[in-house]
Amino acid sequence: MAEFLRLSLDVIHPSPLQMRLGMDAEALRELAESLRRDGQQRPIKVRPHPSRAGEYEIVYGHRTYEAAKLAGLSELDAIVEEMSDEEVMWAQWAENEYREALCDYDRARWLKKMIDEYGYSTRELADKLRKSQPWVVYHLKMLELEEVITRVITSRDFDISPVEVMRKLSERQARAIRSAPERYQEALVEHVVFAIQHGLEPPSAHALEEMWKLWEKAENYSKLLEDESESLEEELEEVYKKEEAPQPSMEELELQREPTPHKEHEVSPREFIEETFRRWPGATEEFIIHSLKSKFGLSDIEAWNELHAYYKSRQGPTKPKTSTSRENAVCPLCCQRVPALDLQARIEELLYTMAEKPLGEWIKEAIGHEF
Repeated sequence: MAEFLRLSLDVIHPSPLQMRLGMDAEALRELAESLRRDGQQRPIKVRPHPSRAGEYEIVYGHRTYEAAKLAGLSELDAIVEEMSDEEVMWAQWAENEYREALCDYDRARWLKKMIDEYGYSTRELADKLRKSQPWVVYHLKMLELEEVITRVITSRDFDISPVEVMRKLSERQARAIRSAPERYQEALVEHVVFAIQHGLEPPSAHALEEMWKLWEKAENYSKLLEDESESLEEELEEVYKKEEAPQPSMEELELQREPTPHKEHEVSPREFIEETFRRWPGATEEFIIHSLKSKFGLSDIEAWNELHAYYKSRQGPTKPKTSTSRENAVCPLCCQRVPALDLQARIEELLYTMAEKPLGEWIKEAIGHEF
């Protein structure tokens, strides 16, 4: 049963279960001045000390206790009640939430303590606090940021404690930092710590989110430019190689062309031969043969037939120059002088034709009428 007593400050002790880790120095001085001027307006609540007879432990009212010492008071009005540790935790929550005296970090620590030490689930806490389960989960995840903040402060030699930074951050700001890729989290925390150490408000949750998204976009642009630069260098190398390579002659270019089947609307082999000799009077037979094979997809025999037909159609023309690398011979089909190797191919073709057909049919085709 609760009772009202006026207790000496000497027998009152802070509770190790205190939810709030820090107190604003300026606000504490203002409260001390109010106690000196107007006296205590509201009693604190205490319970009998668990291990010290005749002494008491604060349930709530830690700020009033600290302000009273600062103001030089010797006694405080207090409500004394027997309470378990769990009851003290719930009483502190109710009092501080009523006064809106807690920061998100204090709430997160309290929620974790209730889960770790008293076995509550996130759903049970949400129901008792009349909050949503995600609200509880988001506050608990805020504690994951402590390790990053500690690492940044240690590596950058900031003159501030991790707890001070955490108490200045809201759950939404912490969530914005944790949502960033790991490679950006320390940079975001560094911005936050720098602002807090210099007495500035840390960037808002929206600003932190926009910050890391902008960094990611810039990184992607940089990678794209780097890839394009490498691709351009490769293309330039290919161009330089082509420029330095010896340029092929017209005959070589003709030989490199893919064979294309002859179409009715295109130039005929005969017209092609005439145009070639007209434009290049010094063209060799080998060049003409290779050109016919490349342009019209003809075989060696077909190409030679077209060239011989061209010779026969001309009445005493000046024959084109032939290659000096072959001996000339007289073709038995057109009585023209042709390279000996090609004459051999013509004779082989003739023998093949004779072997494939009966002799009578071959003679009939050769003389052009029946006998």
